[in-house]
Amino acid sequence: MLVLAIFIVVLLSAPIVPVKITVTKAEEVKEEKPVNYKVIECYIREILVKLVDWELEVVCIVENVDALGGTFTIVVYFYDKGVLAYQVSDKKYIGPGERVTFRIVSKGLAWSTDWKSRYRVKYDIIPPTKIVTHIVTRTITKTEYRSILRILVERLTGGP
Repeated sequence: MLVLAIFIVVLLSAPIVPVKITVTKAEEVKEEKPVNYKVIECYIREILVKLVDWELEVVCIVENVDALGGTFTIVVYFYDKGVLAYQVSDKKYIGPGERVTFRIVSKGLAWSTDWKSRYRVKYDIIPPTKIVTHIVTRTITKTEYRSILRILVERLTGGP
């Protein structure tokens, strides 16, 4: 009889019943992202710097369409027959909703009648970055083993 009582106590208290448990965890994630902007207009024109000096000018109008301001950088690459001839950059602060005009002038390019086909210009705009924080909710389902006694107590008390 004692053996049977011990067997029943062990059976009721031993964690032998598999129970699926879902745990939901919210965690804050921070991510670095570029500030949002628009290139309103960007064009290239030839200019006379001095009486005998001819160069190309790149004019870019950039608008900050983000809620945060920051320093924007423009890098301009001047190519002569496919070879990088000159590279220059400029930085300007652009506040939220503001527009700024960048004017970049080449140095040392030679004027020629075929300048439109001879020279190529490329540019990169590097916006400032901002830290964006958002909440990520992760749901994990795992299996735990519980005793019959614990399951009965949880059902009666409304616990997990």
